[in-house]
Amino acid sequence: MLFRSDFGLIKVKSGDLIFTPEDVAHKMTFLEESSFIAISRLNRDHDSYESDTVRLEEKYFPDVRL
Repeated sequence: MLFRSDFGLIKVKSGDLIFTPEDVAHKMTFLEESSFIAISRLNRDHDSYESDTVRLEEKYFPDVRL
């Protein structure tokens, strides 16, 4: 998985953890079959996760050539 931060794109390896602060737009692109676990101090059931998530248009993120 590649992760864009202030440092550019970061390739995340199996077992790595990523912290994204509140109100920071981020995008994850999975390069292979993956599992993603969101950990939060908030309740993350489906309804609360969706109400706390803002979906951005694809054009918000620069085109990334993998």
